Amino acid sequence: MVRRFGDDPLPAIRRDLAETLLERGRLLVDEGRRDEALAVLADVVARGAGDDDPDIHRYVGSAFTDTAELLHGDDPEGAIAALDALLARFGDLTDPNMRILVAAALARRGRYLEDQGRAREALATYRDLRDRFPRSEGPYVDRHVAHGMRRAAALAARSAERLRRRLGRR
Repeated sequence: MVRRFGDDPLPAIRRDLAETLLERGRLLVDEGRRDEALAVLADVVARGAGDDDPDIHRYVGSAFTDTAELLHGDDPEGAIAALDALLARFGDLTDPNMRILVAAALARRGRYLEDQGRAREALATYRDLRDRFPRSEGPYVDRHVAHGMRRAAALAARSAERLRRRLGRR
């Protein structure tokens, strides 16, 4: 499909190609072909650069998210960089589907930072999540915001407990 339609300018073809490539990347992951999957996901991102089609945005955002998930275990900085790229590219869009991806990326970014012991950065990310979505935008966004707020509260509680211990109080 890429050979035949890879340079086709028609929006419907570009969308089908992006969807097909994203699905191919996911199938490669399922087959344990991680490096090939990362290359296909990078192709989705590259092909979607500068495209203003909301469906292409969704496929590119999903490619960034899938890339982050693949890199998280072995390359946590790369995983965070993929999420940062999603946020830089799509963080200000108002499309409801992209708002869901942005909320999910912020929640995931906070969790990845926590996994690395970077509690302050994680807390700042969770605050960013809360501040970007001050009102309900539906159950999918709200779920990510609620998750971030729970994680932020847990981080703050652990931080307060460590401080109490350092001060010798219980």
